[in-house]
Amino acid sequence: MLAALSLEVLRCSDETLAAFEAIGVRTIGELRALPREGIARRFGQGPLDELDRALGRLPDPRNFFVPPARFGAAIELPAEVTQAEALLFAARRLMVPARRVSRRALGGVQRFVLSLKHRGKAATEIAIGLVAPSRDAEHFTLLVRERFASLELTGRCASLL
Repeated sequence: MLAALSLEVLRCSDETLAAFEAIGVRTIGELRALPREGIARRFGQGPLDELDRALGRLPDPRNFFVPPARFGAAIELPAEVTQAEALLFAARRLMVPARRVSRRALGGVQRFVLSLKHRGKAATEIAIGLVAPSRDAEHFTLLVRERFASLELTGRCASLL
């Protein structure tokens, strides 16, 4: 099945790919049909190693995806808000992308901070910590609702980060 794939799937330099194309080799199958000694002599061991990795003859160590340690998102509110309870809808919308990030994180989220930006004043920061890491967006929303219930805004809020 790999024979029909383009040589571009191999991690070869552009010069090497251009040289293969110049001699009429465009697929992995066509490269496999060439004598290995001739490939090594003309192009070095690199293309052969890449071919062997693609065929499973050599190990292919790859870096695994590592989710970012921090995630940031922001919502510009359509109108200024003076009551903290009205911010809950915006906070829920921020939880959607945060939920995706927390699913990718192996341990989940253990702490997050909401920053309420005010026009002409310092931001209000609300830090929420959990005893154990979690991936439950509904739990996050409940914690935010609880914090908003006891929050008094010092000014009009224009955005939520």
